[in-house]
Amino acid sequence: MDLSNALSVVTPTLDAGVLRVLVQTSRPLSGRQIARLVRRGSLGGVQKALGRLVEQGIVLADTHPSVTLFTFNRDHLGAGPLIELAQLGTTLVERLGGFIQAWEVQPQHACLFGAAARQDGDASSEVDVLLIHAHSHRQQVGVWAHQVEELAAVIRLWTGNDASIVDLSATDLDRMQVEDPEVSDGWRRDGILLGGRRLPLPQPDMVVALSAG
Repeated sequence: MDLSNALSVVTPTLDAGVLRVLVQTSRPLSGRQIARLVRRGSLGGVQKALGRLVEQGIVLADTHPSVTLFTFNRDHLGAGPLIELAQLGTTLVERLGGFIQAWEVQPQHACLFGAAARQDGDASSEVDVLLIHAHSHRQQVGVWAHQVEELAAVIRLWTGNDASIVDLSATDLDRMQVEDPEVSDGWRRDGILLGGRRLPLPQPDMVVALSAG
């Protein structure tokens, strides 16, 4: 699934990009404005897509002498399903959060990051999830491993995309935040919390210990 435009699930054509732009605003837009926001295809292609969508009634056209303005028809019978499709990125976050928060062994931190969090990938992009776990008893280790496997499986089932799960211990996280701070800064900047608490900053005593080592 292309999380940058989930409407492509039902139509891989330029129509999906046009609908995404119009669903996200109530402001009337000209064909040229829509073409700039779609960022793919030509102005002619966007105008043809608008013609098809106007014919179906899902897009309304307000014609003036100098310009035609287009809006998404929110009273159309198909408007509700299209709005839900356009919001699949939010639905994914909610579903992942519910799935992880029901786990027997809870993470210290879980977040969605990368292209899925920014919603700027495509259908081939992986769904990136960061998991931070505490040191556990041997029995919990097995439960945790099973949970992570299930998470990868449901991500594939829900989206059609492969999962890329970064599974770290709290100690591994402290070390990474000192040795490769750009990576953890990226998690902190783009990450959408799914469970546990916010990603902690590196501990001063850990920074000192690793610097001395």
